[in-house]
Amino acid sequence: MSIRTQGHKCRMSFSPCCGVLCAVIVFFLSGCAGTITKPLSVCPGKSNAAEALDALQSQSQNKIPLFARGNCSIKYYENNEEKKQHLSIKVFLIKPPSEIYIQASAGVVDKAVVLGSNAKEFWLEAKPEQISKYWWGLWSEQNHDAGIMINPRTLLEALGIAEIDTDEEGWSLSNEGAFDVLTKTSQNATIKKIYIYCCDYRIRKIEYFDNHGVPSAVAQLDDYRELSQGLFIPFKIVINSMSEIIEDSLVVNLTLESVKPATEKQQKFSIVRSQPKGFDHIYRVINGQPIEQ
Repeated sequence: MSIRTQGHKCRMSFSPCCGVLCAVIVFFLSGCAGTITKPLSVCPGKSNAAEALDALQSQSQNKIPLFARGNCSIKYYENNEEKKQHLSIKVFLIKPPSEIYIQASAGVVDKAVVLGSNAKEFWLEAKPEQISKYWWGLWSEQNHDAGIMINPRTLLEALGIAEIDTDEEGWSLSNEGAFDVLTKTSQNATIKKIYIYCCDYRIRKIEYFDNHGVPSAVAQLDDYRELSQGLFIPFKIVINSMSEIIEDSLVVNLTLESVKPATEKQQKFSIVRSQPKGFDHIYRVINGQPIEQ
């Protein structure tokens, strides 16, 4: 992973979900190169953006508190040398979309990466190998994407249980073969594209763009399974950074092994930001931009 500095400001390139992992390191979320391709049937899509948004919103309303376990592999580059990291993860989705906690362990290091979010703030702790960094921010100080790399809500979006922005003025709908494509624009710039498979109307790909409309990351979702009535979760999440600079590229392949409704005890898990002690670098995120403190 590469961190570029200018003065006291720092720009992290990834590419919220996790992921997250040092890069997620969320977001736990950057992907894997090889994607499984299957022949897809072609079904009729929705007539307009309003119908598509309504269908996604109805699915997100089925969300419940969840606890998940899985594995994550990360590939990144330092000094043109490929680095790999393998982690086991625990995910607490207590009160989506605000209360989320992800803990990643690497070997004997129990909390190599921690990603957390509550109604007020979010944070990311990373201590695998040479990485010793801590990011945090207030939700009230973020713009629409809040920095995809460390935005916990990105993971919920990849899981298909995020709150859907139903502001129809910013959305348009097109069709590409087997997929309906919802495109979100802001100030004449594309900020997101959601590819929905028309036959089951589940999200299969999300493309993210920066504030200038330049592609920044793509998330691919697969292996959906039904956990409860009307609640389907993808057990494979892949997010690729879109950087052409090798030092800025990051690949994270997230595979869930088990996802279950959270027990009463797990639902009482307190998600509170820990103080940044023992980290070499501490950053406060404002409008998606990390500023070293």
